[in-house]
This record gives sequence, structure tokens and C-alpha cells, in this order.
Amino acid sequence: LGWIICGPTPGKVPMKSIKMLFAKTEDHLDDILKNFWDVEAIGIKDEEKEIDSKALQLFEKTVRFDGERYEVQLPWSNQESKLPNNYKQALDRLIQMERSLRRNPTKAQLYENGMKEYLENGFVEEVNDVQGQPGRTWYLPHHPVLREDKSSTKCRIVFDGSAQFRNDSLNRQLDPGPPLQKDLVKILLRFRRFRVGLQADISKMFLQIGLHEKDRDVTRFLWRELGSHETPRIFRFRRVCFGLTCSPFLAMSVTRYHALNHLQGFPQGANQVLENMYVDDIVFSVDEDEEARET
Repeated sequence: LGWIICGPTPGKVPMKSIKMLFAKTEDHLDDILKNFWDVEAIGIKDEEKEIDSKALQLFEKTVRFDGERYEVQLPWSNQESKLPNNYKQALDRLIQMERSLRRNPTKAQLYENGMKEYLENGFVEEVNDVQGQPGRTWYLPHHPVLREDKSSTKCRIVFDGSAQFRNDSLNRQLDPGPPLQKDLVKILLRFRRFRVGLQADISKMFLQIGLHEKDRDVTRFLWRELGSHETPRIFRFRRVCFGLTCSPFLAMSVTRYHALNHLQGFPQGANQVLENMYVDDIVFSVDEDEEARET
């Protein structure tokens, strides 16, 4: 419980008179009853009202499926907004990160492997011009985040969409969209309802979604092999990347859109996705093994 202070004290302690007033107001009876019923009804509140937002309207108008994957556009807060070119800032951040990684060879190797995976899987593409589209070119600084408790992805590459340059940032110009995730308490209560529990998640959820070509220049970043002194190469994302304020909204919108499109053909699976999906994880339960296999 912490340190203890001990030692002699003066024999006579001067007496002090302290006056204190404690006042408490009782909640109105109506409020007390309301709070009581709110607690009793946790997880069974009224369904959410229909969501309406510019970001969602834009998504539904522009989302495309090419036969292999969905492609989306970034939801800009202002379609006319202009960004400064922050190439120098991204270069400085890259040099700082390289210095840090040189002090930790294990982390450096994991980071380099992660970048190679981005290239080999076609998540990113290389570009040659530094300038890009005027007002719509932005370089994302990036850094590693290590998770020792993860067996699959120990090192995650995080792209800093909130990095500021000249009092602006990419995330400041993007609409984060409305919250689409379901009430977690409801999901967990439904999960405990039946005998057979099922759990799944979408691997690299954001990176499964294509990014429209007109928005790719704001997802540029710099990279070179560690230890190299060559001019860094310029890449940009072909997919939705981790670190943008709108990425969770776009990913959940695609999942929701896909489930609604397959509601008639696969009603059980589609309904489970719509009701029990929380970002990239889904948990639910059924009563029979056969029903679990069908779902």
C-alpha cells in the first residue's frame, strides 16, 4: 500500500477548531426512477434512428465493386479544400524514425518486413513526381507500434493522418463519418444467449478496401531500405490505410453495404453481420451445431 512515515511527534499538539458544512440535494423522484429503469433496461433501449450524414450519402453514391473488392472515395469535409505539400516534414520524420530503428535491430527488421508486405500485396504503388496534384497531395509520416501480445502482427505500421503542417492536417480535412458500430453491450448479451458461440474477424480490414485513384495522392509516404542513403522512394496507398479519421467509418460502411446487398441470398449470415459486427470482429451464438455451420 506504499510508504509509511514514522517517528516521534511533539508531546502536546495544539488544538484547532474546524467548522465544516456538508450539504446534499436529493434527486427528484422522477430522475431516480428514470435512472433505475435505464440500468434495468441496459442493452434493450430503442433502436437507433436512421443515420443521415453527408459522409454516408457520399459513400452510397460513390462506392463501387469491381468483382474482387469494393472501392471507396475519401469523405472530404469540404470538397474544395486545399492542402499544402508537406514533403519536407515527412522526410524529416522518416530520418528521425530511421535513427530510432537503428537502435533496435529487431524492431527495424519487423518494420522492413511490414513495408515489403505492403509492396508485395499491392497495397501501395510507387510514384515518381514529388509535387502531385496541387492542393491534394499529402505525405503521411509513419512509425512502428509493437504488440508483444500479438502472435500474427507484432509490428503495426501506423500512418499519422493527424500530423500538422502549417496549421493543417489531412485528418482535419476529412469527415470522420457517423458512428456505425453497434452497441457492444447488446452484442455481448446476444452472444451469451445460445449454446454454441462463434467468433471471427476480418484480417487487415482497411487494406481489403480499394481507394479511388483521385484520392490516392493524399496518402503518399516516403520509404527506403534501412541503412540506405539514397533519396527516399515515394509511395501512395491503393487501399484504405490505418491512421485516417474516416477509415473505421469507410470499413464499417462497406461491411454494412455488402451485408445489405446479400440479405436475400444469405439472410442468416447477413443479419449476423448487421447486428453483431463490431468494426472488424463478429461474435454471436446459435442453439445447434448444424445452424452454426450453415451460418
